[in-house]
Amino acid sequence: MLGLSQPTWNICQLGVVFFFNFFSFFTLSSLSQTIVQSVSQQEGINEHAGYYAAFITYLVFTIGHFVATPIVEIITPKWSIVSGLIGYAMFEAAFFWMNEYFLYFSAACAGFSGSLLWTGQFDYLAQNCEPQTLDRHSSNLLGLTQTSLIAGGAYLLIIYRFQTESNFELPLIRLIIGSFLTCTLIAIAIALFLPKPCFKAEKHNIPYFKHLSEIAKISFDRNLLLLFFTFCYSGLELSFFSAVFPTMVSFTKALGNTRDLNAIASIFVGIGNVSAIVLICGFLLGVGDTIFNQQCYTILSDIYSHDKRIEAFAVYRFYQSAASCVAMFYSAYALLRTHIIVLSIFCILGTVTFFGIRLPDKLAMIQSGVDLEQRPSAIQGEG
Repeated sequence: MLGLSQPTWNICQLGVVFFFNFFSFFTLSSLSQTIVQSVSQQEGINEHAGYYAAFITYLVFTIGHFVATPIVEIITPKWSIVSGLIGYAMFEAAFFWMNEYFLYFSAACAGFSGSLLWTGQFDYLAQNCEPQTLDRHSSNLLGLTQTSLIAGGAYLLIIYRFQTESNFELPLIRLIIGSFLTCTLIAIAIALFLPKPCFKAEKHNIPYFKHLSEIAKISFDRNLLLLFFTFCYSGLELSFFSAVFPTMVSFTKALGNTRDLNAIASIFVGIGNVSAIVLICGFLLGVGDTIFNQQCYTILSDIYSHDKRIEAFAVYRFYQSAASCVAMFYSAYALLRTHIIVLSIFCILGTVTFFGIRLPDKLAMIQSGVDLEQRPSAIQGEG
């Protein structure tokens, strides 16, 4: 199809789904606290409700991984992705009414939906990859996802050109949220037509509590212990670039036109005087996020065979979302200096421990590759 192999086509279609979804969600995440604070007095909601909603999202996202994996096994990766997108759409719709309690409820729904979405997409990715295509496919998927930040920032700049007010008023908020919700609905429509994975996964009828024990057991694996700081850093960095950094830009009046600067900084996160420093920081945040996340995807698929990959990915997302949850909680109280210190410590530790991963486990990686190479042959034989 269009000169692409079927696995590559499947990953590209999934990438388009993620582009439309995270065009909405990532851009809204960078604006949520600013929007909430702009209308807090008018609507009678807590001025830090944006941070608290993000905290609830990542808290439920963290807990959700304990139940997401068996659900993905039952309903398949495709329908896990569709279910997750519906939860994101509900969260975006909550900003139409700006009711504090419904915002928190929808944030919880988005958190659980996120655990289904990310676990499902990792399984779908793994079932469409061979050893020699794993790096390329994961890079393509992550690249399309990150590109949504560029599109989101550019879209905000266009919207702002037609607005005379410098603050976020309800008509502007509803215009932005309406367009975001439309994009998420497009993502759902495309996800409904995701093809079946090319390399069928074997089904393992494992009792639920035994499955949880497998997740707990694999979390003490040497590789995952070494990756602990890397996973946590990716979560801290996610909360920083998605919420803390944009909010800092919005409320630093010395930077001038902070609304436009926020949108441009979002673009630079996607592609990687004082205003120029802000844009450079946004670019470097994007580069760091891309490198860390791509390596986490790749290394887990390299190290673990399919029957262990879902559990390993659940551990990765658990650590990442737990770190994001903690960061979102203290974001309402911590100074920017505190965020930078915590990020720097975990970045250094995550980088140092990452060097201990691949070399000691070459044999395990080779065996994982052999399993993937044998699976297509077995499927062709059955056909």
